[in-house]
Amino acid sequence: YVLNQPQFRDAPVIVAGANFGSGSSREQAVWALLGLGIRAVISSSFGEIFQSNCLRNGIIPIVLPEAQVSALQHLAEQGLTFTVDLETQELRVEGLQPVAFAIPAERRLALLNGWDETDQIVNQFSADIDAFETRQRQTQPWLHAEDTAR
Repeated sequence: YVLNQPQFRDAPVIVAGANFGSGSSREQAVWALLGLGIRAVISSSFGEIFQSNCLRNGIIPIVLPEAQVSALQHLAEQGLTFTVDLETQELRVEGLQPVAFAIPAERRLALLNGWDETDQIVNQFSADIDAFETRQRQTQPWLHAEDTAR
């Protein structure tokens, strides 16, 4: 197993084959990678649920063309250092030009801010939530009255 080899044991980035995580619809697959210290996975494609679970649990799934992933696999085998910059959405490999990657803007923002699903909803829809609560207080005040019958 490649991650048991001393030179790769603490690697935070995996360069994987096509369709990585296909069939791994449970979050435990992502949690296992997190437990190993993995923070990003590079592949030409991912299992859809696995990719979504990555984004929701702090792993960055980077999708690149298959030929580029193959070239990156060879560089990883040589022991080159990979750095993922989420702010600029760039993959950097020592000695090479940065490679741009894309992830959904709302997921990027959540990852950068450490937001879970609830935080993301509150931050994205706080104005709508406040407006709803204001309307509800006006139309259904009994829901917000303090319980004085004790």
